[in-house]
Amino acid sequence: QVNPKLVIIMETELWPNLINALHQRQIPLVIANARLSARSAAGYKKIGGFMRDMLRRITLIAAQNQEDGDRFIELGLKRSQLAVTGSLKFDISVTPELAARAVTLRRQWAPRRPVWIATSTHDGEETILLEAHRKLLEKHPDL
Repeated sequence: QVNPKLVIIMETELWPNLINALHQRQIPLVIANARLSARSAAGYKKIGGFMRDMLRRITLIAAQNQEDGDRFIELGLKRSQLAVTGSLKFDISVTPELAARAVTLRRQWAPRRPVWIATSTHDGEETILLEAHRKLLEKHPDL
């Protein structure tokens, strides 16, 4: 059985059943790196009361920018539930301390094994990545 103390969801995932279940179990929910397009907000406005109630069950929405944050507010999120934090992908700066910590973790997790990561892919890129992975396996079978 899973009993989290906190759930963090990234970007655009608003799952009503999950949000309701977490609320009922009194488990805080944070939507990190949140974004909400004007188009999605317009769609959500059609179910305004439902959205307001759902949004108010979220502990914190950390929006990528003020425009996204304002859209959440317009849908019923309380200002006290909103923080505009910037984009975790593009606005982060890597300090020397953070870089050193990354090296330490890399040495702990896979000291002798090559690792490569593909994140935030778009439609069609997975096929290209799988082919690249296949070619890498020819030279690095322990990848």
